[in-house]
Amino acid sequence: MCDTSRRSNGTPRPRWGRLYAAASLGLALLATAEVVPAGAGPRLVVRCVIGFATFGAIAAWARTNRVALDLVEWCDCAGARTTVRVIPAHIVDATARGTGTVTPWTSGVGIPPGRRTRAPSRS
Repeated sequence: MCDTSRRSNGTPRPRWGRLYAAASLGLALLATAEVVPAGAGPRLVVRCVIGFATFGAIAAWARTNRVALDLVEWCDCAGARTTVRVIPAHIVDATARGTGTVTPWTSGVGIPPGRRTRAPSRS
C-alpha cells in the first residue's frame, strides 16, 4: 500500500531506552528493598512507594511519547488516505438566552429533530 522503506526525519520516535531504564530501575529498587533488613511495616511502605513511583514514571513516559506511539504504525501517505467525519455543533446564541434560539455553525444546518425551541405547555 505505502512505501515504508523510507521514513521522514520529522516523524518523532518513541524513546524506548527511557522506558526500559524506568522499569529496570524500579525492579532493581524493589529487589534492593527485599535485601535491606527492616520490619514488615516499613518494608511494605517502601515497596508501595517504589511501585507507585515506577508506575508514575511509566505513565509519564507514555504521556510524553503519546504522539510518537500514535505515529509508529503510520506511513507517509496515511494523511491522504484518512477520512475524517466532521459533525457540526449547534451553539446557543448568547443574546437570546432563555428563548432557546440555536445558531448553527453552517447555514445549511437547522435545529435537530426533537429539540424543543420553547417551554412545554402545561396541560
